[in-house]
Amino acid sequence: MLSPIASERRVVSSSPPKPAPSTRIRGFIVMSAIDVTPTCGKQRWDHKGLVGPVVAGGVEPLFIQSSYAASVARRGRMMPSRTFIAPLHGLRGIAALLVVIGHAKEVTQFPVGLPIDPSLGVMLFFVLSGYLMGALYLPVRFTGPTGWSYAVARFARIYPLFMLTVVGSVLLPIYGATWFRFDWAAVPAHLLFVGDGLTVWTIAVECQFYALFVAIWWLYDRVPSQRDTVLLLLITLAIGLLILWGLHGDRNALNRYLHLFFMGLAVSALVRRVGADAAIKRIAGYALPLVAAAFLLSYFMRQGGPAFTEIYADLTVSLVTMMLVLCAVLAPASMAGRLLGSTPMVWLGELSFGIYLLHRPVLLAVENSGMTVGLHPALQTLAVVVLSIAVALPAHWLIERPARQAIRRLASVKATAAPA
Repeated sequence: MLSPIASERRVVSSSPPKPAPSTRIRGFIVMSAIDVTPTCGKQRWDHKGLVGPVVAGGVEPLFIQSSYAASVARRGRMMPSRTFIAPLHGLRGIAALLVVIGHAKEVTQFPVGLPIDPSLGVMLFFVLSGYLMGALYLPVRFTGPTGWSYAVARFARIYPLFMLTVVGSVLLPIYGATWFRFDWAAVPAHLLFVGDGLTVWTIAVECQFYALFVAIWWLYDRVPSQRDTVLLLLITLAIGLLILWGLHGDRNALNRYLHLFFMGLAVSALVRRVGADAAIKRIAGYALPLVAAAFLLSYFMRQGGPAFTEIYADLTVSLVTMMLVLCAVLAPASMAGRLLGSTPMVWLGELSFGIYLLHRPVLLAVENSGMTVGLHPALQTLAVVVLSIAVALPAHWLIERPARQAIRRLASVKATAAPA
């Protein structure tokens, strides 16, 4: 159990600090937050809003970083592409479960008589993506090598399992039905991130934002001063213009959801500006369970429907989702933050991408096989959740992790071999 906050500290120096102690846990390194933003060019080491509270034994470990990212940081190449604040893993896991439970209701009818909308889980995914891109990359200078590292990290994170899932959905139909209701003719569009099949349409939207983020990163790097203030002002203006224009378009049109990604970017800017303030962290810790309750009430009080329903344009729900991410980032040492960052929640977050992609075939199998006939609707839904996790686990260990490591290793070798 983490001890109470004793004090806060800020580290500012002209050169990278010495590596802090780390602990290896099943292939991961739990490191102090002080390690995770290596310097680049003229950047100084300024971790305001990113360091953890000082606890007995040193800085509280808030980040989980892969050994690949740690080795990159040690070599001074500074792209912490696998660094996350632990409670955000828990939020990713919750987002995946909300989607699974919402879609399972189509078969199990649980919860009976209570409207739920799985789209809320997608909203949380989008805000988290915006935050993580802003937190991981905006503090780093935009250069050719850093842009390449960003592209490699995004490709390695998404494409291997996504590609196999898209192809497998058509190649291996379940009881004669393709997983996402499209045939071979639609496979190329989905592999190029322009498809709109069930569930996988969100990956197209996500990758459209990744492409747009490159331009945002480039512009941010060229603002001479007060970058986060400028970013917050421009985000506010952009969201206002999006609302005036109308959040409309096809199911996989980025403009429908861009305000959610922008809210995530705003969270990253706010954390950099005020995240080191002990009073704000304390307030965020008190607010986190209340905001989480409001978020879950939004899930259970809205009628689900097509993936492009009006919930995405609901600014109240969008702001609640944004506040949930903000409080989780600012208060990882609070009781709710420790729960979100607990080992089971962290590993659920690690499996969240596989759970999200692979719950559709699980649902088809449960619906058509009759394996849960006679069970209470709650137990049927639980069976779908457990089976989705069971399928995602080998996919993570046998596909996601090996492919991610191989792609990054190959990209690292090519970058090292390239002339300076």
